[in-house]
Amino acid sequence: MSKHLNRQSAVRRLNYAPDVELHCDVDPDILCCIEDCRANSQTFLPIEKEISMGAKIAADFDKSVRQISDPAVLDLINGIGQNLAKHSDADMPCFFKVIDSTEMDVLAFAGGHIYITKALITTAGNEAELAGAIAHGISHVAARHTFRLVDTELFRQVESVSIFLFWPWSNPDATTLHLSTDIEGIAPTRREFEEEADQLAVQYLWNTGYDPNAYVTLLKKLLEHEKESSSIQPHRLLPFMPATEDRIRASAHEGSQLPQKETYTVTTSEFERVKENLLLIKNTQNGKNIAEFPGQNRPSMKRKKVE
Repeated sequence: MSKHLNRQSAVRRLNYAPDVELHCDVDPDILCCIEDCRANSQTFLPIEKEISMGAKIAADFDKSVRQISDPAVLDLINGIGQNLAKHSDADMPCFFKVIDSTEMDVLAFAGGHIYITKALITTAGNEAELAGAIAHGISHVAARHTFRLVDTELFRQVESVSIFLFWPWSNPDATTLHLSTDIEGIAPTRREFEEEADQLAVQYLWNTGYDPNAYVTLLKKLLEHEKESSSIQPHRLLPFMPATEDRIRASAHEGSQLPQKETYTVTTSEFERVKENLLLIKNTQNGKNIAEFPGQNRPSMKRKKVE
């Protein structure tokens, strides 16, 4: 079984810039704090500063997306997320929100803010698959990928900070992003972090009692989506994300290294009800909230027994 997070691992420089659609301001106080960290040879930005910065970024991001506010959806996602976070290496609180989006993704921001899309919930075949993508987002938070070996010069490039502060689960289309000229130089480090997040996601699933093989199943669905989508071609996918085929192989290998348990949680009736209701509801228009679900029965749980 692979070891858990090594917080002292070497990290190289990351630097790539988003389109203006994702706009996040960088507080001058944070830049001063980063300079102090470098001056004192500190490896990490203090957690309280990262949490403060993450809250400001999340508040800005919230204004640009439509969120699902239904209690049943939020209770499901928060329950899954907090349970995974409890069994992870995260040393800061995690906050979970749901975006009304047709994109199949999870976005993890600095400071523990994690956004799950409606499309991911409706695409996941069971709760364990959904938990796998959420675990990937938590892994970025736990590994503190945003601020490992903080680089002052990087954060002075304000327009490149926005995308540096969030980590997607799927592979974005390169044509939607404005990339910096040194993308080839930072791509290996970015892929390194994504590979680490996949590895930790499998471990966190196992720790929490979910079937770790569910993550491989979800990645296979992502691969099929990439193949079927006319708008996503291999040469247009960003080089800082590992190829989905490689992610599948690595995640399957990681799962095979973990001790077998007698039973794994696969899904719950709560997940099935939320997914069914979301499939019946059209995307909201003009920022309107989704109507509340009808009353829920007490959830039940399905487990997978290992032969």
